[in-house]
Amino acid sequence: MNHFVRKTLQLLLAAALLCCVQSAFAQKASVTGTVVDALGPVVGATVIVEGSDVGAQTDLDGKFILNAKEGTAIVVSCMGYRDVRTVLSDGMLVKLEEDTTVLEEVVVVGYGVQKKETLSGAISVVKDEQLQNKGSLSSPLQALQGQVPG
Repeated sequence: MNHFVRKTLQLLLAAALLCCVQSAFAQKASVTGTVVDALGPVVGATVIVEGSDVGAQTDLDGKFILNAKEGTAIVVSCMGYRDVRTVLSDGMLVKLEEDTTVLEEVVVVGYGVQKKETLSGAISVVKDEQLQNKGSLSSPLQALQGQVPG
């Protein structure tokens, strides 16, 4: 093989490789959209390409940018709202509806232990005569120190 033929084959191979790389990047474009509810933009909603780990979250204006091609199936979800399954299109507007059944299932859990006596027996009375001769103090807490038992 002479030098000219080898260089031509290398250039053709490089062009074919570049074409394949460009088509791979062309499939994944940035698509934008907005998620709203009855009151306006929804902050922190999750937009995920169905069946994958590609996703985004909405910003303070309810807007998202998703690296996927148009026509892809997506799921939009947020706590307190029904999930919405739809097809991705640039500039799309997704409206979420409240799901009150989800809100009924929320459980608030507190951690820590306190005796009942501590909660109900913590009432004390301090008379103003006890605070008058304290001198110059920078805070009411300093005036109470030593005046209340416990």
